[in-house]
Amino acid sequence: MNNEDPRCIEIWNLVFIQFNANVDGTFSPLPQCHVDTGMGFERVTAIIQGTKNLTDFSGTVSNYETDIFRPIFDEIEKLSGKKYASTLPAKNSQPSTLNPQLPVDIAFRVIADHIRTLSFAIADGIIPSTKAAGTFCDASCAALFATAARLDSTNHSFSNWSVLSRERWATCFPRSARNKKQSKKQFAAKKKR
Repeated sequence: MNNEDPRCIEIWNLVFIQFNANVDGTFSPLPQCHVDTGMGFERVTAIIQGTKNLTDFSGTVSNYETDIFRPIFDEIEKLSGKKYASTLPAKNSQPSTLNPQLPVDIAFRVIADHIRTLSFAIADGIIPSTKAAGTFCDASCAALFATAARLDSTNHSFSNWSVLSRERWATCFPRSARNKKQSKKQFAAKKKR
């Protein structure tokens, strides 16, 4: 679609949701049909901010180059002592030729994604556990802590990291602010396991 060209980015795609794919390879009509535009919040923000309000297309359009993630990256920088440099692997790059900054930047992106996901899930009452929806949070916490450990950070104040996402979104997602004690408690409890 993007023709392997960084100047092209998919900003809108239409997915017509009308069938369920059955295990036997057949399709059954869904009770209700939908159209998914693929135009999510992060994508819209990346396009608007990455193109200076659709006036300059010379820069990088990335979810991570927005004010959605920058405050989280700033805090990860403080806690880890590392800097985020926005590196990406070059096309067809070999492990021996990779920029040493790349693993750091990947870790930042993974940590930021998990912090946001977990903060919202815990605010919604999904607690890390080995049962039902909690398994998703449990696995996400494990990935968060494993990735943070790769940064060689001596300050693993993950319970405080959840504050970043929660406070940032409190006005449009009030539950995140109301459940701040629960969120901090769950991050801290998971780290101890």
